[in-house]
Amino acid sequence: MKVGDRVFTVNWGNGRHNGDDVPVVGGGFAEYSLVNASKVAIIPDGVSFEEAAAISLTGSTAYQSLYEELNVPKGADAKVLVLGGSGGVGQCAVQLIKYYGGKVITTCSTRTLPFVTKLEPDKIINYGEHAWEEDPEVQGIDFVFDTVGTPGSFEKAKRILKPTGGFLSIANGEAGLNPKAHPPLSYAALFCLRNSVDTLECLIDLVAKKKLKVFIDEEFPFTKEGIVQIFKKQGSGKSIGKNILRITSVI
Repeated sequence: MKVGDRVFTVNWGNGRHNGDDVPVVGGGFAEYSLVNASKVAIIPDGVSFEEAAAISLTGSTAYQSLYEELNVPKGADAKVLVLGGSGGVGQCAVQLIKYYGGKVITTCSTRTLPFVTKLEPDKIINYGEHAWEEDPEVQGIDFVFDTVGTPGSFEKAKRILKPTGGFLSIANGEAGLNPKAHPPLSYAALFCLRNSVDTLECLIDLVAKKKLKVFIDEEFPFTKEGIVQIFKKQGSGKSIGKNILRITSVI
């Protein structure tokens, strides 16, 4: 890595800032950000800054949740239910599961059905028309990955998971923080991503090879009003894919 390289990162968790004793918790609403070089990955040719920014947090969350926490086997016929296939994390999860050889069932609304269909999951459950926990194809499923956080999702998941299955939520703390607290389930907890260059390099390589598509719903200007509006958009529950902030001029 050298001066002038295009790089990206997730400024979140699991680290120290420049070796001092101040934990790096998170943050990105700044025109300039000082990040240790060991925490950034190079953006390959053919991948835009916008794509890298959009995949960094959502992709890291999806990959780490599935393949580092739940330990979904790659290259195996594992079946995963992704709650919320149209969001930033959900759409990454659906694509990753398909890429690594698993079977994926996902939920969405009537509004987002055309978008989720393009991701080519093995099955789509329209939650406005059918209760996902009652669908015959999810009974005895291996893993449930909750990206939505609807109250009661963990209790519903326990009814459909196989005895040693796994449940992970990024939006609901009903399962708690100890992944081994609900035996015989292999994993059941709330999870938040961590900075990992290995994860970033894996994701950006898939993007460069067109194996992982980045869906950007809307771009907002890096202004106070833009930040207010992006939060409103995220809070509206109407986003499809990822929203990003754009700085119009960089050095």
